[in-house]
Amino acid sequence: MNKINLPKGCNRVLFQAENLSILQALNSESVDLVIADPPLSRGGKGDAHDRWQWDKDIHESWLDELQDDWPDVLDAIKVIRATHGDSVGAAACYLAVRLIAMRRVLRSDGSIYMNCKSNNYAHYWLKLLMDSIFDRKNFLNEIVVCGDAHRRTRKRSKWAQAHYVQLWYAKDRRKFSADCSVPLPDSKDDSEEDESFAHGADWWGDILAAMKKDAPIELYEKIIRTASSEGAIVLDPFCAAGTALAAAAKLRRRYIGVDLRADMHRVVSDRMKAEGLPGALCRTRAPKRTDDGKVAVPFLRAIKASAGKGRVMSHKKMLEHLLNEHGCKCQGCNRKFDDARYLELDHNAPRADGGSNDLSNRVLLCGPCNRAKRHTLTLSGLRELNRKNGWLLDE
Repeated sequence: MNKINLPKGCNRVLFQAENLSILQALNSESVDLVIADPPLSRGGKGDAHDRWQWDKDIHESWLDELQDDWPDVLDAIKVIRATHGDSVGAAACYLAVRLIAMRRVLRSDGSIYMNCKSNNYAHYWLKLLMDSIFDRKNFLNEIVVCGDAHRRTRKRSKWAQAHYVQLWYAKDRRKFSADCSVPLPDSKDDSEEDESFAHGADWWGDILAAMKKDAPIELYEKIIRTASSEGAIVLDPFCAAGTALAAAAKLRRRYIGVDLRADMHRVVSDRMKAEGLPGALCRTRAPKRTDDGKVAVPFLRAIKASAGKGRVMSHKKMLEHLLNEHGCKCQGCNRKFDDARYLELDHNAPRADGGSNDLSNRVLLCGPCNRAKRHTLTLSGLRELNRKNGWLLDE
């Protein structure tokens, strides 16, 4: 059994709250397995992604954090937005900040399953997003879960979708281990065991998962058995009906579930009772971290940019401040512009070298200088590079 590294009151508990606030309140490296089934549909009919709105659903602080600490993730979101539209881009950004938080709370030998149960094939862009957060080297499997083979569609121009995809990533593949040959508990003997599961294949034909409905508990049991051991901590940040939590309880794992719906406690309790399991404690307030806010990788800590005691500044405010102080001029090559849109906010000392997000470590650069600086040079290093190449203008 793994040593508990959770804040007090976070064992076998449900949180009725916005999941980002709960994820931020959990200790770093405290969870063994994350099972995520994000609500990309957001209810209603039609194309699920049409109900996401970039201007309404995306917080400015999320974009600031991504630009400062996760530029590769922000680049992936930009690609997704450009190829799939604003609505899908908004869904990707919403999910990205939560996946980053999930990565922080995962133990170094833990893993995450992302359920891509969507009729609009979200796994295409989810794979790109998760590669940018967890690193493609930590990708383990794309698992196809078979649905009803007799499913029909009203559209004659396409085949009915009778499967969905699970994306499986390790936090650190070098430290991760799993047993993908464990039989289902209902298997009578080896001869009747599903062939694909016996050999650890990524085609799960032994579970008839009803499309558009909550996945069967057998699916979650299969995931939890192969990716964790007894006593492990399972986190479901979009717990919905609580089926994954019920599977965790049946297999003697500890669990944390999060959902914002008002009736989540009743729904999950009913699910637990249906499996003959005791109900879970429900809380509405986020726990208090007991790890002093430490993160597994120091540079991933979100540092709020400030100018003076008690004053917090967004990227927009910092840009305005630097424009007023230095004018519409690139600090890397001394070129002046008649439009501030040619200038970008960057760090003097790179974040990779311990530079902070404070205003004192901010500079204004034109696009070519920002690309030349990358995430490695200081401002003085950039100016020296420009001087050698003849790109630095006299002041």
